[in-house]
Amino acid sequence: MDKKRELKRNLILFFVLVLIGICYIIFAQFVNQSENNEGVFKSKSYIFVKDFLLWHVDDGEYKQLSEIPSDIENQSFVIFNGDDKIEVSRSQFLNGKWYFFDDDYKEVDVNDFRLAYTGINKDIEVANYNSETYDVDDDEIINLAVNDVDYMRLQVMRSSLQKIYIDIDNDGQDEAIYTFTDNKLDVLDYTPVSYLVLSKNGRVLDKINLTGKEYGFDVQEIADIDGNGDYELIVSNNAINVPTTDSCYQIYNVKDGELVLKQDCLYESQT
Repeated sequence: MDKKRELKRNLILFFVLVLIGICYIIFAQFVNQSENNEGVFKSKSYIFVKDFLLWHVDDGEYKQLSEIPSDIENQSFVIFNGDDKIEVSRSQFLNGKWYFFDDDYKEVDVNDFRLAYTGINKDIEVANYNSETYDVDDDEIINLAVNDVDYMRLQVMRSSLQKIYIDIDNDGQDEAIYTFTDNKLDVLDYTPVSYLVLSKNGRVLDKINLTGKEYGFDVQEIADIDGNGDYELIVSNNAINVPTTDSCYQIYNVKDGELVLKQDCLYESQT
C-alpha cells in the first residue's frame, strides 16, 4: 500500500514538474518575442549630435528634448570622435558642453565629437562624406532649383551655399546635397527662401524649400541612426544655424532620388 502511495506521489510530482517546465518555456518565448518586438530601441535611449541634445528615442520614435534629463549623466555612451568610435562610462553636461569619463572618472578627449548615443542595442554608424563651399559650377544647380534668378539674389545664394558629396544610395556615384538661402522679392520686401537640394550628375533630383525669416537649412550630420543600413540626413532648419536644445531638427531619407521626411521636429517637455 505504501509503495502505491509513494508511486502516486512521484507521478503527481513528475506531472507538476512537467507542467512547470512547459509554463517556463512558454514564458521564455513570450519574453523573447517581446524583446524582439522592441526592435533597435529601448526606453531611456538618447542620440546627440555634436554638443547638443537631439532626441530621446522611445520604441523607434524620436522625441526632441527641450532640456537635459536628470538620469542621463549616469549612462554609458558610444561616441563618434571623427572617424573613431569610443565607449565611455559616464557623462556630464556643463555650461552647454558635454564631458565624458571612463570607469576611473578620467576625462575622455572627445573634442568636436560628431555623434553620441546611449541605450540603443544596435550599432549606429556615421557616414564618410566631403563638405565644400561654393564654386562656379554650382550656379547651374542654383538656376535649376530656383526660377528667375537675378544677379543680386544669386550673390546671396552663393554666399550661403554649402554642399556635401556622398554616395548615399550606394550605387558607386556621389550625390550632392546643397543648402542655400534665396532672397525673393515679395511685393515690397525681400523674403528669405531656404533650400535643401538633392542633385546628381549635374541634375536636380529633388528639392525642399521653406519661406520665412525663421528658416535656414543646415545639414548637421549624416548617419545610419536606426541600424537598417540606410543613411539619414540630420538637418536643422533654423534661421540661425547654431544647434541648441531648442533647434528644430528633421530626419530625411533618400529613396529613389527623393528627399523623404522621416521625422519632423517634435518637442517633448520634461517634468
